[in-house]
Amino acid sequence: MIPRSLLRGDSFIAKSDDGAAPQHPRGRGIYAIQVADLVPTAVGATTLKPDFSGTGNLVWGYVYGASDNYSNGVRTSPAMTYSIASDIAAMDFNADGLNDRLYVGDLGGNLWRFNVGSFDVANWSAKKVFSANPGNDVDSNGTSFQTEGRKIFYKPDMTVHNGAVILYFGSGDRAHPMNYLNPGPDGAVIDRLYAVKDIDSVSGTITEDDLYDATENKLQQDLTPAQIQAERDALAAAKGWYIRLDVNAGEKALAPVSIFNKVAFYSTYQPDSLANIDAANNPCDPGNLGFSRLYALDAETGEAVLNFVTGTGTDAFGEDQATADNKRSQGKDEEGTPYILRRADREVSLGGGIPSGMVFVIGADGSVSAIIAANISFPVISLPGDGTVFPVFWTQW
Repeated sequence: MIPRSLLRGDSFIAKSDDGAAPQHPRGRGIYAIQVADLVPTAVGATTLKPDFSGTGNLVWGYVYGASDNYSNGVRTSPAMTYSIASDIAAMDFNADGLNDRLYVGDLGGNLWRFNVGSFDVANWSAKKVFSANPGNDVDSNGTSFQTEGRKIFYKPDMTVHNGAVILYFGSGDRAHPMNYLNPGPDGAVIDRLYAVKDIDSVSGTITEDDLYDATENKLQQDLTPAQIQAERDALAAAKGWYIRLDVNAGEKALAPVSIFNKVAFYSTYQPDSLANIDAANNPCDPGNLGFSRLYALDAETGEAVLNFVTGTGTDAFGEDQATADNKRSQGKDEEGTPYILRRADREVSLGGGIPSGMVFVIGADGSVSAIIAANISFPVISLPGDGTVFPVFWTQW
């Protein structure tokens, strides 16, 4: 008999307070619960059917405990100190048809990998791949400080590059989306967009110090060739990259990331700190729709890939949108018209409200569009083709 399991985080009893993510006595773990066995359809038959008589049996668990221990299919660890409120991402890393890795984030900003490839659950294990806390930030006076409190509410999207799994996700407090305190040592946490490499040869937990800071998008600035090469070398040596959401106070990622055709799509939400909300008299007042944005980033480098700023003057970051000396900033559309890619081209406004994740639509001609929900609208973004996306089968009703 081959057991089939339902994997879920212990999130239904999780609660998270505002500000820095505290430790919680509940919701700290994941469970694999048996859904069915696959049994022969008849005596001697090679075809299988599901048998639900064992539904609900615990297959395996990984939860908080004062010490490392394994008993009756449940492994305890003192490292599992934060609640899990996320879905779980599953991957068949060795391409044998069975999921062997699970990835999930917790409310302490930790990203976990669970190795579940063995048929013996006693050999299943866990590793804290990445910790988003503490993070390094700089205030308006140029003073560095460390911040805590980044939380992961959504599962990562994943790609494989040079033998490493690259995990894409953002941080943000879904339980408190209206948090717009001024970023700083005494204010709101500054959230991030992340791309983190899970490399088997790395034994410890990756931190922000191990990542390349792509916030300023230096790879597409008009720097000297030597400076550009130095940035490329730093990126190649890093175990991923991140972008600080430090321009718009309170901006946070409140939806899953999607990877499509080498582009990482992150959506974010920023509450309007100037909105007049009479929460005391009407807690359901929708007067603060805030601002929603979409980031389209090169999945490998975090650079801009779409020409969101179509003007030719100086953009919001003071960079020239008319000409560029850096070839990494020079692009052409499908008609051959040149354009410039800068830091400002990494994002586009979607309107108000908390945006959703992405849905991709591929037409019969191979054209690709991305649809995202924001407030009561559904912005559609046409994506350029590069000859690698084409239909192999098409059905139309």
